[in-house]
Amino acid sequence: TEDHTWRASIARKTRFPSFKQAYSNYAAGNEAKCPSGATTCTPGTYIPSMTLQNPGLAPEKAMHYELGYAGRPLADLYVDASVYYSESKDSFGRTDRDFVTYPGYAIQQNVNLDGKTERKGLDLSLNYTFAPRLSVGLNYSYLHIRNKDDSSYRFTDMPEHFGIAYADIRATEWLTVTPSIEYRGSSYYDTKGEDKNPGYAITNLTFSVTP
Repeated sequence: TEDHTWRASIARKTRFPSFKQAYSNYAAGNEAKCPSGATTCTPGTYIPSMTLQNPGLAPEKAMHYELGYAGRPLADLYVDASVYYSESKDSFGRTDRDFVTYPGYAIQQNVNLDGKTERKGLDLSLNYTFAPRLSVGLNYSYLHIRNKDDSSYRFTDMPEHFGIAYADIRATEWLTVTPSIEYRGSSYYDTKGEDKNPGYAITNLTFSVTP
């Protein structure tokens, strides 16, 4: 209708490994903490983290199902929401960090995961206009992911909850001020689930000038 759109989709998707994943050795973007009991580094210190190439990576294949809605249930409120479910095989993942093979480095490698990976979740976006110069919004995502063939396996660096809340304040005809808060929930640090990265929130303040 003019104010409401419902959508549904069923898709078979294939994702090929990137050139970087298949043929590049690269820094993982952060350092890794040397674990207790290690002999190739000093426990408690941080050492460089590297990810190794894997030319043998196979494409990831998935069946994806999604239901969604976009529209204005109220005159000043815009909503875009969807729920989804997918099941994939040969999903891309990384091995746990290896502190032994190359002393002084924490090594990972991109691999295809055994078994089937199940993902289900929702995405929600809200924007409400209070006045011509003021609107507020919220973007939220929930993701539950598991290996159907190995319930003990934990996916790393994937939080269940992620969200951003913001306000757009048009102070003048040429100046817009946007305060926002970004939240990321906790995630597993290793595939055994023995350690977690804590959740965190970031506060931002943006000034946009339009001449």
